[in-house]
Amino acid sequence: MKTILNKITAAALAIACVFGIIVINPDNVSAASSYTLSGVAHVQNLGDTKGTFGDGTLLLGTSGQSLRLERVTINFTNNTGYEGSLRYKVHVQNIGWMDWAEAGESAGTEGRSLRLEGIKIELTGELAKHYSVQYHVHIQDYGDAQDWVSDGDVAGTT
Repeated sequence: MKTILNKITAAALAIACVFGIIVINPDNVSAASSYTLSGVAHVQNLGDTKGTFGDGTLLLGTSGQSLRLERVTINFTNNTGYEGSLRYKVHVQNIGWMDWAEAGESAGTEGRSLRLEGIKIELTGELAKHYSVQYHVHIQDYGDAQDWVSDGDVAGTT
């Protein structure tokens, strides 16, 4: 059985309010010793905004402001002892699915006023054999109606 490395709450990809990551480590190993997460979101009218991390959650974007999330970068440092990383791809308004972005790379667009509508996130390498990534989206006008998905499944709309 795989250990859940991350639970990712991606909020408001459709018109972007919050994109977040919840870190869970059921093996009672501190997150700081097994992996670290941080990130940046490019938000309509605000530009690049640093994520905030607290209580195991990385929040990217805004909440309750109806601002488009246009691009995300998720940084992942793997100290689990297993080879591998995290990657993600986004579905962009009027474009569709973009190529996979490796941890630390941007996914989405800049200067085109196009919203992120969906996301797929997965672990790679040996890490993916022992851990699982789960994520959830919050979408403007839909809220948190979608269930948790994992390991490369689509969260959001396409």
